[in-house]
Amino acid sequence: MACARSEGAQAVATGSFVVFAVAVVAVWVLTIVSILRSSYTWGIKALALLATLLFPFVSFLAWFLWVKKQQPGYAGR
Repeated sequence: MACARSEGAQAVATGSFVVFAVAVVAVWVLTIVSILRSSYTWGIKALALLATLLFPFVSFLAWFLWVKKQQPGYAGR
């Protein structure tokens, strides 16, 4: 019985990790798509993409909370 509980807890932990990992990858992909669709020059896009690859969580926050709002024509969509 003790093993069954342990295996169940492990399955829940694994499932939670998978959901978290899928969410992180989805946000990362959305950040990359947003950068590529922005009106910034290709040089700025290249730097933003490099930062996203090197620092995924920090660059996501920076892009959506600060940089994207500075983009010309941004209306808070």
